Amino acid sequence: MRYRVAAAPARRSAGGRRREGGFTLIELLISIALMVILLGAVTMIFINTTETVATQDARMTVYQNARYALDIMENDLFGCLAFDTFQPYIPNLGVPPPPPVPLQAFWMENGTTSVGGADPSYNTSGGHDRYSADIISFRSTTTVGDTIQTCQVTYYLMPGSKALDPGSPIPVAGDDTHKETARTQRPLFTLVRQVRTADPKTPSIFDQIPTVMDKGSGSLTQVLDQELCHYVLSFNIEYFAENRTFSQLQPSPCTRTDPLGDSKGDNDTKTPLRIPCLRVTLVIVEDIAERQERVIQKVMWLPQT
Repeated sequence: MRYRVAAAPARRSAGGRRREGGFTLIELLISIALMVILLGAVTMIFINTTETVATQDARMTVYQNARYALDIMENDLFGCLAFDTFQPYIPNLGVPPPPPVPLQAFWMENGTTSVGGADPSYNTSGGHDRYSADIISFRSTTTVGDTIQTCQVTYYLMPGSKALDPGSPIPVAGDDTHKETARTQRPLFTLVRQVRTADPKTPSIFDQIPTVMDKGSGSLTQVLDQELCHYVLSFNIEYFAENRTFSQLQPSPCTRTDPLGDSKGDNDTKTPLRIPCLRVTLVIVEDIAERQERVIQKVMWLPQT
C-alpha cells in the first residue's frame, strides 16, 4: 500500500493572494551585512598575521646576519698569520738570504659612535660598551669570494645612511632611512668587512705596513667591501690581557702606529705581546623601530704559532 504525502498549502496574504516562499529584502540586507563583517574580520586577521610573519622574518634575518658576521670574523682570525714575521739570516754561509715574510700588521683601536649617524670616531679615549665603534685590522689567509688568499682584513662600522638598502641593491647614500632609531634617535651603523690584497703592479708594497683604509695611495688593491650586518648600535672589541681578564682598547695594546708583528715598536722589541683571544660584542636592533634590542657576544681565539 502506498501513502501519498500531501503538500503544504501555499500561504495566502491578507488580500487572498498566494505568496511564494523566499527571503525578504530586510533578510537579504541583514545577511549581506553579516557577510561583510565576517569578511572584514577575516581580512584583518590575515593582514595582522602577514605583518607579524614579515616582522619575524626581518628580525630573524638581522639576528642571523649578526651571528653570521661574527662567524666570518672568527674564521678570518683563525687564519691570522703568525706575529713572528722575519726569518733569521746568518751571513757568510754562501747562501742567499731567505725571502722576506709578509708583516702581520695586527692592530686594534678604540672608537665611539657619533651622534646623528655620522662617521665613527676612532682612536678616542672612550667608546666602550653601548657606544663602541672599535676597529680591527690584520693579515690573514682566508676566504675571499670563492678563493683562498692572503689579504689584509679590516672590520669597522659605517653609518647606516651610507650603506646599501638591506632589501635592495640600490645605494641609499644621503637617505636617512637607516640613520637612527625612531624612538630614541640613536645612530645606526653597518658592520663592514674590508678586504685588501697586493697590487699586481707593486706586489712588494704589500709586505710593508699598509696604510689603514687608504683607498687613494694605490698600495693595496680593493677586493671586497662586504656589508655583514645592518642596524648595529655598537661594535666592541676586548682583548685577553696578561692579568687574565678581558680589557677594553683604552689604550689599545697595538695601535695602527705600533701594530703587532712589525718588529719595530715596544710590542716587539721588549717582551712580545701575545693576545690569545678576543671578545667581540655586537649590539643590534631588528629595525629602526627598535622594538627589540639584542646583544650578541663571541670569544674568538687567535693562533699562537
